[in-house]
Amino acid sequence: MPVEVYVELRGNRWIRVTGRLKQVVVSKGRKSLRYVLVGESVGELPKLDGKYALRIPASKLNKVILRLIEEGKGYIIVFEKTGVDEYTAKAESMEALSLLKNIVEDVFSSGRRTASSEPSREAEESQSS
Repeated sequence: MPVEVYVELRGNRWIRVTGRLKQVVVSKGRKSLRYVLVGESVGELPKLDGKYALRIPASKLNKVILRLIEEGKGYIIVFEKTGVDEYTAKAESMEALSLLKNIVEDVFSSGRRTASSEPSREAEESQSS
């Protein structure tokens, strides 16, 4: 059974992500692949307590969901909007949360470093020392 992912959109609307579409984008003679999430509107969400939760920046949400769809194994994960640029992921179990944490760490480590993200990482490293 594939992973079930629910995402809150603007206007307090919810969708269940059902898959992804692959698009070929041609720009200046170069081809690249882009993935687009596909979903359906839902009326009710599965009941999950906030026991297993993790905050995720909205800028990384699509990549995290795409990886969950590829690697997930029957878990239920709900992404609730908690701010303009942040979501809280609620998982049904510790195993689902562990998978989610691994994916988030991988997405952050494989992403490009920006000038705005560098100081915060350095500050975290200096605090842990």
